[in-house]
Amino acid sequence: MSDDDNSRAGDDVAPAGSPPATPREPPGDAANAPPMPYQAAARSSPWGYVFFAGILLLLSGFFWMWVEKETGTILRVWLFAGLVATLSPLFWHIVDVVEAIRSRRGAASGFVIVTTVLGFAAFGIVTKINIDRGDGGFAIDTTTTGKYTLGEATLKLLDEVPGTIYLTYLQHTSTPPGLREEATDQMTVYAAVSDRVETRVLDPLRDAARAQAYLRDVGVLQTSSGENDDVIVLSYAEPGQEPAPGRHKEVRVEAFTWTKRAATGESRWLGERVLSDAIMELVFTRHKVYATGGHGERAIGEELRALREALQGQNIEVAGAPLDLRSRSDVPDDCDILMILDPKTPFSPEEATALTAYLDRGRTLIVALDVASERRKTGLDELLDPYGIYLRPNYVVIAPFRVATGMTDLYKLRPMLVIRPQDYTGHPAVAALTSRAGFATLFNYSTFVEIEDEPIDGVDVQAVIYAPFVEGLDVPGLAARVDPTRRDYSVPNKDTDRIAARLPLVVTATRRIAGAAGEGDRDARVVVLGDTDVLTDQLIAQVPPNLDLALGLIQWGIRREGLVAVSERTLEQDRVELRDPRKQRIAIAWPLGVALLSLVGGSIVWWTRRR
Repeated sequence: MSDDDNSRAGDDVAPAGSPPATPREPPGDAANAPPMPYQAAARSSPWGYVFFAGILLLLSGFFWMWVEKETGTILRVWLFAGLVATLSPLFWHIVDVVEAIRSRRGAASGFVIVTTVLGFAAFGIVTKINIDRGDGGFAIDTTTTGKYTLGEATLKLLDEVPGTIYLTYLQHTSTPPGLREEATDQMTVYAAVSDRVETRVLDPLRDAARAQAYLRDVGVLQTSSGENDDVIVLSYAEPGQEPAPGRHKEVRVEAFTWTKRAATGESRWLGERVLSDAIMELVFTRHKVYATGGHGERAIGEELRALREALQGQNIEVAGAPLDLRSRSDVPDDCDILMILDPKTPFSPEEATALTAYLDRGRTLIVALDVASERRKTGLDELLDPYGIYLRPNYVVIAPFRVATGMTDLYKLRPMLVIRPQDYTGHPAVAALTSRAGFATLFNYSTFVEIEDEPIDGVDVQAVIYAPFVEGLDVPGLAARVDPTRRDYSVPNKDTDRIAARLPLVVTATRRIAGAAGEGDRDARVVVLGDTDVLTDQLIAQVPPNLDLALGLIQWGIRREGLVAVSERTLEQDRVELRDPRKQRIAIAWPLGVALLSLVGGSIVWWTRRR
């Protein structure tokens, strides 16, 4: 071995006691080695939490600026603070940010972000289409009763409609959200099935201007259903024409009208029947009310204007001129309800015969009488006797009235009768009033209506309202005989007065009328009120429920009782209407904000655990 070889070999021999030599990398292997992944700092930077706080500030600020167009300085400061909090950590760690983006983890995060953005974009597009076009397309009725599938009779009815029906849902305050949702869904079914039906949901309390403008466009000049329960207003336009002003019908959204509960506790949905009946009456049927004249009666167009306008809102036409039976021998065929409002002179036998023939056609007669100073003749006694109803206009009802004084709280007998919920019966005409505890109607100087104790074959007589009475009093109530020489009616006269606990103020009667060959049986209906003032504008202005009582009696007379409810007034609201642009933005921003909050929260967790 040469000296050179020995020297090279000695170079490779480590001195005794020295550590072993580290193997050297073969030439060229360093270039082929895989790159080391980017490693973040061993400890999370506090700037990361500032970044996420800035993101939340920016998102919440942009959402609110999108929802509320009129924004001020507070929002601008809010957005500026969010922008500073978001950008400061990025500039502070710009080198780490660039390296993180260039890594494989950065690419994976980018794909996740792109997928999330696309998901939100699809959500926004679907929501926009849903709001603009409604819930259309393919649908399956999964209810056991098929409540969202229209029956064959309704489909035929819609096919017969030549023009366009507008169903406008007006949200008010007291309708339960569940009933409201079912009623609006029922409207949507009609619109989905027939192109002759157009629907709209409006909120007249929150957006009165828009609601009024749309109602005018569909021919609804004024509604008369109050401000408590939701109401569906139906209007109609003939083919090729605009909706006729004043030709509309209002349907209350009331539980007792739209649902029926069986004895077993099961609830049955009646929404299709309610809307179909309303469409039938609006398009194909129009009821008409006449009032008699020529006997000193009150004119329905002078002292009863509120009632007349309310009837027109229910698609019930009121004849402009009084019906004078002295000049004709019969009641017109288009008269569905005939009103006799406190006649001062009696009807002749010929007129009574015409009224009897009218009732025998299965129609309705409404009679209202005021207290008279003496027992006057009306000419209607023989007409009403077969119905078990007897008029007593020469009596005034005196009932207990609570009076609070400085030292006492007692009952006094007064001719002003405040009708409480317990004074109503279960009659269908006042079902809406009895369902509203605390609502009262007012009678003033009312007579009473006597009814037959023994039932008459084929006749059903019912008291609708009784005069107030209080058990335990010596005089719970009395009907005082009117005498021009009498000064104090609060002191009973046992010889002439009628002291009783239950004195009817409003009475109804139905009588079955056998039909001719090939025709079914019909029923004539009679309503008698012991006070005409209860229907007048003066009393209705003071006590609005009086109008609800009148409408309920008339609805019963035309056999569609229950469609009018009371007019309770409040400003509570429990649902956001999506037709208003601002409310649409709120409805979209809320779920988006919740989703983004979850996304940001997840990002914070990833930030703290990313190593």
